[in-house]
Amino acid sequence: MALSTPQETNVLLDRDGDEEEDEEDEQMDEFRQRVLMFIDEPSSSFAALICHNFMIVMILSATASTIIETVPSCKGSELFFPLEMFFTAVFTIEFLTRAYAINNVRKFVTNGYNIVDFLAI
Repeated sequence: MALSTPQETNVLLDRDGDEEEDEEDEQMDEFRQRVLMFIDEPSSSFAALICHNFMIVMILSATASTIIETVPSCKGSELFFPLEMFFTAVFTIEFLTRAYAINNVRKFVTNGYNIVDFLAI
C-alpha cells in the first residue's frame, strides 16, 4: 500500500460526511480573515476606511465627553450617562469583533493595545 499525501488522507478521513464541515471551517476562516482585514487595514476597502475613521471619531468624542463632564457647570447633566453607554457599546462591539477574528489567542491577549482596549471598556 502506497503512502498517502495529507490531502488524500483528509479525503479518506472525510468520507463519512465531514467534507462539508471542512468546507464550512474554510469559509469561516476566510470570513474571519476578511473581518480582521476590515478592522486592521483601513486601506483594504472604502468601508474599512469609513469604519476606521468612525472609530477615531468615537475615541475623540468619548475623550471630549469625559473631559467636558468634569467641568463644574456641566456636572450632573443627564446627557453624559447615555453618551457613555453608547461609547461603551461601540467599543465593546469593536473589541469583541476583533477577538472573534483573531487566529492566535495568546498573541491577542498579550498585545498591549488589546490590553489597553479591554481596560478602557
